[in-house]
Amino acid sequence: TSTTGIYNYDELPPAAKAYLKRLEELLETPIAMISVSPQRGKTIQVMDILNTPEYDTRYPRNAMR
Repeated sequence: TSTTGIYNYDELPPAAKAYLKRLEELLETPIAMISVSPQRGKTIQVMDILNTPEYDTRYPRNAMR
C-alpha cells in the first residue's frame, strides 16, 4: 500500500504502523519522524520527543539527558 499523500500517522496503513512499531522494539528507541516521500517536506511527526515526558520511561537506555 502506498503512503503517497498521507501526512498523518493515523492514516497510515496497518502494515506500515506494525512495521514502525516493530522497528521501535528492535531498536529500543522511539521513532519521532518518518518520511513518506523523497521530498524533505513530506514527513509525519510521530512523536514530539522534546515535549514527551514518558520518553524517558518507555526507552530508559536511550533517555535524553
